[in-house]
Amino acid sequence: MAGTAIRESATFAGRADQVREARAFVFRLLGPSHPCGDVAVLLASEMVTNSLIHGGSSGPGEAVTVTVVVGDSGVRVEVTGRKADAVPALRRPDDEAEGSRGLRLVEELAARWGYERGGGKATTWFEILRHG
Repeated sequence: MAGTAIRESATFAGRADQVREARAFVFRLLGPSHPCGDVAVLLASEMVTNSLIHGGSSGPGEAVTVTVVVGDSGVRVEVTGRKADAVPALRRPDDEAEGSRGLRLVEELAARWGYERGGGKATTWFEILRHG
């Protein structure tokens, strides 16, 4: 991200109760008045949850690392965990299902998103552009 001013990472145990801690990390780093803050916190939460549920990053000894890159043009959040066999894919939402909405939110609210795999790890990322 051009004009990068801040790049910080934190690693969280691969447990569902750590999703809240990952959200708090993103919120603390961006602060309450950052124009991308609310969306970044929401989408980071979705990506960490997906890494735990679908990526195989939950369980004893597993962890998820959240990296936040803040620049003049916006925010990039990367979530790195254990590489799963499947790749992130948008699924058709089911009005009755509790899941299948996380990546759809990312698709709708982020300027760009994607994933990278290598070295037994998978990183899913998104970027939110600062407007104004």
